[in-house]
Amino acid sequence: IKRYIDYHYTEDETLIAWYECESPTQNIKAAEDKDLTWCPRMGILNYCQTDTQKKWPELIVKYFRSL
Repeated sequence: IKRYIDYHYTEDETLIAWYECESPTQNIKAAEDKDLTWCPRMGILNYCQTDTQKKWPELIVKYFRSL
């Protein structure tokens, strides 16, 4: 974990914590999970739907806009 960014609670009271992470190597593989999708961080605002972004904390939106 490089740094903590922010947190928020979902509609069902689930805590979501946001961290900026980096790998000590470039050997990174996306998780094999149907609920997860690997995408480049610089393109995340183009990749994620506007409805999804509306649920993010403002600090997260600012973080991705600053890339």
